[in-house]
Amino acid sequence: MWDHYRKQPTAAAMSISGDFQCLSIERTYQVVCRTRTTHYAHPSIVIRTVFQSGNGIQVRTEADTAADCGSFVRLMDEYNQLTKDTLGGL
Repeated sequence: MWDHYRKQPTAAAMSISGDFQCLSIERTYQVVCRTRTTHYAHPSIVIRTVFQSGNGIQVRTEADTAADCGSFVRLMDEYNQLTKDTLGGL
């Protein structure tokens, strides 16, 4: 899945933290992050798409993992909190 996004014509590497490797896909307004081996939920991938809905901005999150369920749930809880912190004031 990572290679699919990495090969997109508008893919640009970006770094968010040491535990993630991320790409920004300009054409589709997506940020695709995969965990590095040092992350507790490795291997996981999270795809976030920003889109306008009515008069507001929303984020759709899709994810997959081969890690254990508890670690993946923790990772998704962190992403959900990030969305609330980022978009809550909009």
